[in-house]
Amino acid sequence: IETYLKTGESRILGARRDVLARRRDRSTIPIALAVTEVTVSGRRLFIATVRDLTEEKRIEHMLAAQYAVARILAECTTIEHATPAILRAICTNLGWQLGVFWQVDETHDLLRCIEVWCHAPECYAEFIAATKEHTFARAQGLPGRVWQSGQPCWIPDVVKDVNFPRGRVAAKENLHAAFAFPIQLRGTVYGVMEFFSFHIQEPDQALLQHMQAVGTQIGQLIERLNAQKAIEVLARFPEENPHAVLRIARDGQVLYRNKPGTALLSAIERDPHCASEWQKAVEQAFRTGGMTHQDLRTLDRIFAVTLTVIEGTDYLNVYAQDVTDQRQTEAALRHREEQLRQSQKLEAIGTLAGGIAHDFNNILTALIGFTELAIAKTPASAPILIHLQEIMKANYRAKELIQQILTFSHRHEGGKKPLHPQPVIEEALKLLRASFPSTITIHKDLQPTGPVLADPTQIHQVVMNLATNAEHAMRGRTGTLSVTLADVSIDAETATLTPGLAPGRYAQLVIADTGCGIQPEHLPRIFDPFFTTKGVGEGTGMGLAVTHGIVTDHGGVITVKSVVGEGTTFTVYFPYTPDTPQDSSTRPHVLPRGEGLVFFIDDEPAIVAAGTAMLEELGYRVRAFTSSREAVDAFRQAPDDVTLVITDQTMPECTGEQLAQELLAIRPSLPIILCTGFSHTIDEEKALKMGIRVFLQKPFLFHELAQAVQHALGTPAF
Repeated sequence: IETYLKTGESRILGARRDVLARRRDRSTIPIALAVTEVTVSGRRLFIATVRDLTEEKRIEHMLAAQYAVARILAECTTIEHATPAILRAICTNLGWQLGVFWQVDETHDLLRCIEVWCHAPECYAEFIAATKEHTFARAQGLPGRVWQSGQPCWIPDVVKDVNFPRGRVAAKENLHAAFAFPIQLRGTVYGVMEFFSFHIQEPDQALLQHMQAVGTQIGQLIERLNAQKAIEVLARFPEENPHAVLRIARDGQVLYRNKPGTALLSAIERDPHCASEWQKAVEQAFRTGGMTHQDLRTLDRIFAVTLTVIEGTDYLNVYAQDVTDQRQTEAALRHREEQLRQSQKLEAIGTLAGGIAHDFNNILTALIGFTELAIAKTPASAPILIHLQEIMKANYRAKELIQQILTFSHRHEGGKKPLHPQPVIEEALKLLRASFPSTITIHKDLQPTGPVLADPTQIHQVVMNLATNAEHAMRGRTGTLSVTLADVSIDAETATLTPGLAPGRYAQLVIADTGCGIQPEHLPRIFDPFFTTKGVGEGTGMGLAVTHGIVTDHGGVITVKSVVGEGTTFTVYFPYTPDTPQDSSTRPHVLPRGEGLVFFIDDEPAIVAAGTAMLEELGYRVRAFTSSREAVDAFRQAPDDVTLVITDQTMPECTGEQLAQELLAIRPSLPIILCTGFSHTIDEEKALKMGIRVFLQKPFLFHELAQAVQHALGTPAF
């Protein structure tokens, strides 16, 4: 401000300045400072904005350390040259005082100190001497712990750590916080890097993650250097090497080959495309010089090939290693990552769908309630009765549609019970036979299986959706729909091949067709809502999305394999559940009536009106509220007069869950029914645990409300 007032240069204002600010406790923090000028009522005012840069600087320092190490690794030729530079880079960028590199002595199964670096060696002479003289067994001290676990470790204060043998010397030379991370080669700890600060510091997980990445980089360097040494050894002892070693002249003549090299050349010659790629690689290597790396694919194998042009000569050396298994593993990992992204996308869309279903549930609850009341009060001979019944049919269809949306969003919890899926699938196939054209043969092999915890309607829907898709794929041609059900046991090794599948016993449902198949580019999207390759009016694109939602909601997994022109196979795994007796109770023919005062709370006036009318029809007195706060205030005035509270979950002033907690705090034995069509925060299990008597799904029918009231009050019908 003083400079601006003196010079009048406008560029001084508004520019960010990174400075150190002093707190009241005299400590300093980095901040970003910017000053602007405004005029208010003729007065010149200056406004300063200050932003704490502590976290930003911390991240900058971590990244700077990681980048510095990356530069060192890119430039170094030996690990011996890289080690002191790495220790210095980490200490300097992170503000730590001392770093140590420990290497595993495989002969004696010990960690030995290889390198120490610090800002001021004279200040830590005794600690450095003790470190260089010390060795560590597995799990001993900080380095031994990291060696044992293979994971980074942090000690806030080594002086207070009982498993830190150098603690006395560290205290003497004012060293406190320490962390260490492993350097691994193919899953084995090669060494440990350890760092110390004169501050006491709590663990920084982000820093440990960055240092874990640094350890991986160093391990990759060591691995690369080892590979280079191996090439040098191969140059001296090529015949002993299990991998292909070749020497090729600039004119293409093979000057030398070992036995694996001969086999590689034979494989290249058998594959014209591979031979062409091989020729291009050799020519490119001669043009660029130095060392080049690439993968070479033969008919059945993948080789990681290193081509090295020897300076001053007219030939190059080739080292080729079979990496088929490694590349297949990497491809499988990429596939699993893609499936994970697909699952996360479906989950996000499902959350949106569930929110929409909540609004429809509120509308439908009022429609169903008023329609049922009207039907109950309409004489059987009244002409309007048939119209009311048609409205009720439409309500049922709307309810089923909402349940499909909730199924897709993983929010539908009703109707699950232990069942054997074979009869449900049989019933679905009976319906399909009537609708399938005569050109399609249905072949079934349904073996008895154990019980699964499932909603039979939804299992039925899975079969119908998958079979309908199969029929469409075979439309206009003869084909076969194969449906099999079998008991399978999945072991740990098999489970790793299918994302989301855990070891255990499953009912395996396989639905296969001999149709046109699915294009490879469409496979990642087939479970997306509204994705379809069918023409306008032939499909909505919701069938497979809903199927995926049902299977996932039942704790199962669905996979798909398809070959264009040959057909598609969907495999569904439903996990077994202990076989328990099923509920044999039947719906009562007479609505259970009662008496007493019921508080009915919902922020939707139409639902309040419908609920009030239904409860009064059952014989209860009702006080209705659209404000949860007003309901609590009214309850406080006479808590013992209230027989039952029925409340919605999602309300603006407070949720039904919060309302129930307040009321139960006043009167712990109060019967409460919690109604919801969709909620992120509470489910039936949580509601029952907190003392709510009944968890009622919207939209509810008249008899469902009556039964819920009867259950909450624990009274028989009269």
